[in-house]
Amino acid sequence: MRLKPQTVARARAIDPLLALLLPTLREIRVAQQELSWLKQEIKDPIKLRRACIRRGHLNVPLQYVLGTQPFGKLDIQCRPGVLIPRWETEEWCLNLCRLLHMHNKQSSLNVVDLCTGTGCIPLTIAKECGVHNNKISGVDISTQAISLFRLNIRTHFPTTDTNINPILGDVFQPLEMFQSQTGIQCADLVTANPPYIDPAQFVDPLHTERSVRRYEPRLALVGGVEIYRAIFNLSQGLQSKAIILEVGSLSQIDFVRSLAHPNWHSVAVKDSAGNYRAVALWNNPDFEFLKKMGSFNPTEF
Repeated sequence: MRLKPQTVARARAIDPLLALLLPTLREIRVAQQELSWLKQEIKDPIKLRRACIRRGHLNVPLQYVLGTQPFGKLDIQCRPGVLIPRWETEEWCLNLCRLLHMHNKQSSLNVVDLCTGTGCIPLTIAKECGVHNNKISGVDISTQAISLFRLNIRTHFPTTDTNINPILGDVFQPLEMFQSQTGIQCADLVTANPPYIDPAQFVDPLHTERSVRRYEPRLALVGGVEIYRAIFNLSQGLQSKAIILEVGSLSQIDFVRSLAHPNWHSVAVKDSAGNYRAVALWNNPDFEFLKKMGSFNPTEF
C-alpha cells in the first residue's frame, strides 16, 4: 500500500529524516521512535542520513544499521549474515538465569549452547551466573556466527578469563565426530535456539517480514523437526542433565516430548505474548526447578 502524500509531507515537516524512514515503517509514530534511536547512536549528519536510507528505503533491519541489539544487560553486536537476537529468546534466557540463581545452580556448570549465532545466550548466562566457575560453550556451523561470537566475547569480557568458548560445529554430525571436532565431551545443560521456521511460513509475507527474508540468514531460520531430533540425540550423547530448546509452536514441543518420553520430565514455556516459545526437559533431580519455567512471569524482569 502506497503512502499518502499528506503523511509524507507531515513527516517531512517534523523532520526530513522521518520521511526517509516511512517506506519501511509506514507510521510517523514508529518512525519517530526509530529515528531517536538512530540519532542516539549516529552523530555524523551524513552517516545518519545514509542510515535512514538503508533502514527506510532498503528495508535493512535496524539492528544491522545500528550494529547492536540489547539482550538482558548486554548490547549484542550484530552483523549481516548472523541471526539478530529476539526478545522472545531474551525472555526465556533471563528466566533460566533467574531460576539458576534462585536454586543456587549458577556455578560449576558445563553449559553448551547449540546454534549459538551471536552468542547472546551463553554470553547472558555468563553475565548473569558468573564466568569463573562455569564452562560455557557456544557452537555454530557458521564461520560468520563464530567470528561475531568472538567479537561479542571481547566486547563484554575484554580482560577476564571467561571460560566462554566459541566453537565451530555441526549438530547433525555423529556424536564421536562432534566430540572430536569441538572438544566437547559432556554437558550439564544444553540450550539452543535452532532454525525452526517451516519453509512455507518463511516465504509467506504474512508470517515472515520482508526484511527478515531478505537480510537474515536462512540457515539460522528455516528448519524442520529433524533438527530437534539431532539436538536431543546429541544432548543425550553428551550426558546432559537438562535441555532447553526454543520452539515456534506447540506441535514442535510435542515432537520433542515424543523423543524424551519416558525418561525425561518436561514443561512447555510461553512468552509474554502468550505464544509457546520453549520447552525445558530434565532427567536429573538437580534440575527439577526447571518446571518453574512454565509459570515464571517474564514481566518481573
